[in-house]
Amino acid sequence: MSREQAMNALANANKIRLKMVRIRADIKDGKLSIENALNDPDAGSMTVYRLVRSKPHWGKTRISKMLTVLHIGHLRMVRDLTPSQRREIVEYLNANRH
Repeated sequence: MSREQAMNALANANKIRLKMVRIRADIKDGKLSIENALNDPDAGSMTVYRLVRSKPHWGKTRISKMLTVLHIGHLRMVRDLTPSQRREIVEYLNANRH
């Protein structure tokens, strides 16, 4: 890989990281719902655990319980979720507010 290619790859990776930071901040501030975030291609390389962790009042234990109940691995990436898993996550979150 040439130096120019490496710099382009690094710049692209930084753009993706910044988008994920924005998504997590928007979830935390209530500007973005988990449902919309799960369908956002920019969130695809984030784990479900990390995405839901951005939601206020959702800590390690609560998220671990949700993932166990839904039979979703703790390291599952958002892009690898099936449509039914996305729906189940949203339903679980709506049913277990605070």
